Amino acid sequence: MLAQHIDLDKPERVKVFIVNQEHWSNAYKESCVNAYSHFVREHHLSWQKPVYKRSQRLPNVPTTEQINRIIAHAGRKYSMIFSVLRDTGLRPIELHRLTLKNIDLEKGLICPETAKGGSARALKLQSSTLAMLKEYVAENDFKLNERMFPSTDVTSHVFMRIRNRLAKRLHEQELKKYI
Repeated sequence: MLAQHIDLDKPERVKVFIVNQEHWSNAYKESCVNAYSHFVREHHLSWQKPVYKRSQRLPNVPTTEQINRIIAHAGRKYSMIFSVLRDTGLRPIELHRLTLKNIDLEKGLICPETAKGGSARALKLQSSTLAMLKEYVAENDFKLNERMFPSTDVTSHVFMRIRNRLAKRLHEQELKKYI
């Protein structure tokens, strides 16, 4: 994209070009600077990399009703997956890393390996979610150390597809702002 607007062999001009893009967010400018830094390194150029600070904002959090409607419109497998996420507050990467050794199906507890250096914790599932999870485990015959859930990319993609389909069906575009 930068190459369409500026000569990439002139680092100072690239820097000025990026700085002058007032409609770009700092996060986007930072991404462009990082990508261009790789180009500079590969082409043995030099430049003083500008620093951009991403602005912090609170996430959009759906209501319990909205989450439950999305879950209701998912298939069996993803209804269970999204219910586990809803009940426990697990990060998608923590869900992906779960194995049978992390789950107590008798007590309905999940003890995930934490992401981002968090503290160990035991998370309780609702009885309806536990029933779906037991059925899922019984159908798939997982080994003790085998990962049971899809990658974060797959889970995210499926969630967005279901969310977008529901937003279109119900004419509620607000649903699309939830990631």
